[in-house]
Order: sequence, then structure tokens, then C-alpha cells
Amino acid sequence: MVAIDCGLCKKDCVLIGGNLMIYVGIVLFIVAGVLLYFMKQNQGRVRQMKATETSTVNALEETAATIRDDLGGGASHWKAKAEVKGRVVCETPLEGQFTDVPSAVIHTRIVREWEEYRQERDSDGNSRSRWVRRSDTMHDDVRTTSFHIDDGTGQLRVAPNGADFTLNEVVDRFEPADRFDDGPSISFGPITLNVGGMGWGSSRRLIGYKVQESILPVGANVYGLGEVQDQGTSLVLTKSANTETAFILSVKSEEELIAQYEKTAKWQQIGAGVCVVIGVGLSVGHFL
Repeated sequence: MVAIDCGLCKKDCVLIGGNLMIYVGIVLFIVAGVLLYFMKQNQGRVRQMKATETSTVNALEETAATIRDDLGGGASHWKAKAEVKGRVVCETPLEGQFTDVPSAVIHTRIVREWEEYRQERDSDGNSRSRWVRRSDTMHDDVRTTSFHIDDGTGQLRVAPNGADFTLNEVVDRFEPADRFDDGPSISFGPITLNVGGMGWGSSRRLIGYKVQESILPVGANVYGLGEVQDQGTSLVLTKSANTETAFILSVKSEEELIAQYEKTAKWQQIGAGVCVVIGVGLSVGHFL
């Protein structure tokens, strides 16, 4: 039998293993902090949605008109948090890259999926090889245009930039790698992407591309929560300068959104708790 010297004494191996435990523990604490941050964001959205009563467009316009009169006319610069529900009305709608449905908001995304050949060693020094799945976003584009929410009592203009969108998914397909020729660029309808530089070969192989498109179609029911501002001749629902104020535009109902945010926040809390427990365990184990 031939003995193989790894070049490290037992003390050195223990030290390396202990340091690795600390590093992993720190990473888990950071992940827990990120999860708690997003959990609080979702909980804040739920609190604002539950605390804000639905207003009619007519009621908002009457409030703004009263304030203008009290100030002697002109823009009142009145601002208030508002929740409005109605139907999307748009005079200059957009068309998607992969759908011709008239829309006020369009989110198009193309993700490249591929595999990388990796050789790894376990804690016992045994080598193993496997293909690891990877992905990178090649195209992520959100296009918006001004539209109105019509609730039957009036129309409220919406400036959608900066909103948290929940949209209707109209395209979700996978294009396999063998559909495309080798070359520096590929096309998906009107979109051309530069895909060179990956160095495909024995250690990397392309799986394909995931194409997704989601929209806020004209005529759809929409839920809006944000800040209504008096701009003199009209009101507009938009993103507040206060970053704590939620700005939400969704094809889902208020009840569906609350359930979604509550469920997400719950799992984020559970995930953060698991990361903290494992992180504490690894940190304590380092000193044992």
C-alpha cells in the first residue's frame, strides 16, 4: 500500500475546516438579513393595503377641487395615499415583442440556460464530476405608457414608472439550443441578442433559452395603490417621494395580493430563521 501525503497536518486540516464553518456561518447570517429585509417590505405592503380605504375617482376629484377653491384656484399640490380599483383605459397602448395585445405595461425577459462541467472534492478528498445548471438573463425590459383607471365614477391618470407590477403572463416558452445556428448573435422575433463569448466546448453546453412576456392589457381590471397628486388640471396616481409608501399596480385583486404577500413573508421569515439556526450552529461548532 502506498501512502499519499496531502501536505497538510491534522492541525492544519482542522483549522481550515473551522475557518470554513465560520465563513459559511457569516454567509448564512447575511442571507437571513436579506430575507428579513424583504419580509418587512412585504409586511409593509400588506399593512398599507389593509389600512387604505378604496376611493372613487369622483371623490378624489371633489377633494382636490375643494382644496383648490380654498387656496384661490390653481394647482393645490395636494398629495395623499390612495387606493383605486377599475378598468385600464389607454389612448396610446403599446404592443409586446411576442404578442399584439394592446397594453399599458409590458415586461419581456429572455434567460439563457446552460450547464458547466465541474470537478469537486468532498471532505474525504474524493473527486467527483457533475454537470451544474446555470442561467443568465440576456434581456430584461419593462416598457410603460401613461394610462387611466376608470372606476365608473371617473378616470384617474396613472404614471406607472416605478410601480411593483403584477401582470398577466401571456408568453412562457422554452427554445432548445438545437433550434439556433452557431454564431455571435441570435434573434427572437424583433429582438437580436449578442450571445458570443461563452466559450462553448467540453466544459460548457447550452441548453436553450426561456422566453417570457407579461402585460397589463387595455380593458383589464386593475388594482392601484400609490400616491395621488394634484397637478392643477388633473390628478395622477404615481410613485411617492417617500420610499416607505407602496406603489402597486396589479391585475390581481386586493384580496389575492394580500394573501400572496402574507404567504411570501411567512416563507421569508421561516427561511431567515433556518439560516440563523444553522449559522449559530456552525459558529458554535467552530469553537468546540
